[in-house]
Amino acid sequence: MKNLGGIFFCNAFLCTYNTAQCGSNKILLFMPNKTFFTTACLLLALAVVFGAFGAHALKTRLEPNSLQAWHTAVQYHFLHALGILILAAVAANNHLNSSRLMWAMRLLLGGIVLFSGSLYVLSTMSLWQGQWNWLGPITPIGGLLFVAGWVIAAFSFKKIAQ
Repeated sequence: MKNLGGIFFCNAFLCTYNTAQCGSNKILLFMPNKTFFTTACLLLALAVVFGAFGAHALKTRLEPNSLQAWHTAVQYHFLHALGILILAAVAANNHLNSSRLMWAMRLLLGGIVLFSGSLYVLSTMSLWQGQWNWLGPITPIGGLLFVAGWVIAAFSFKKIAQ
């Protein structure tokens, strides 16, 4: 165990400075999931920014249907980023480095990019005269990635229960 600025590093876990060994006082950052944890936090911050942008800057510039599509994108973006954060925390707390759980988080991330990303672009096309209609079929692929991610996560949790 090594003390680095109030945090003890022992094995693959980060422990708070007031514990002498990796025990029940672990911070929820198992190293393989640290990237997902950080990514989820950044995605959540981005969802808040996009939500505020939609509520303030786009409210008067978009048609009601386009604004509703923007809000749907933000909602799915936020909920699935929160899902990635929870999955990363559960994996850390249960000492999991399950490839299934990693794939679940990757699929949720891909769903955010494809589903929410395509809705962000499609809902604002009227503002910048974009010709991105081909993104329409991408949106349901992102939705399928969400579904696949959650199904794989469910099978990963089956491993935890056993």
